[in-house]
Amino acid sequence: MKARTSSGLVHPVGGASAAGASINARGLTKVFGSGENAFHALGPIDLDIKPGEFVSIIGPSGCGKSTTMLLVTGLEPSSAGTVEIDGKPLTAPISEIGIVFQDHLLLDFRTAINNVMLQQEIRGLDRATLRERADALFARLGLSGAENRYPWQLSGGMRQRVSIARALVHDP
Repeated sequence: MKARTSSGLVHPVGGASAAGASINARGLTKVFGSGENAFHALGPIDLDIKPGEFVSIIGPSGCGKSTTMLLVTGLEPSSAGTVEIDGKPLTAPISEIGIVFQDHLLLDFRTAINNVMLQQEIRGLDRATLRERADALFARLGLSGAENRYPWQLSGGMRQRVSIARALVHDP
């Protein structure tokens, strides 16, 4: 696995500035299972990402790119090592960010717009404001007219763009 960094905009996490948050990891390791069935998925790795850096992790399938993302966002516990966000230990999932997963993870029984508006329901945010943002995202992502379609009625690319809208609508 290789990491490349260059200047770019990172949305704020917690009390971070508009330039973003630092992410530091030391000895980050993930092992699934135990004993004979243990699968060493990642690490140990160290990361030093400065606020405002745009980072791409590249490598072959199965090298730990997604696992790294899940660990540094707190969505998956590490087997060893530490993660700090802006110098504070990561102890729980970060909720102020938006994540687009490899699979769109849309709910089949909800229309595209209702999948995006799930953010409003879960977070208790102002419905009118989020609907306005959702409509703007649908237009920007080329999804206008697909709001009332169900995931099974959308192409794979459209489903992924709905997932992107869902990750961005709460202004992470």
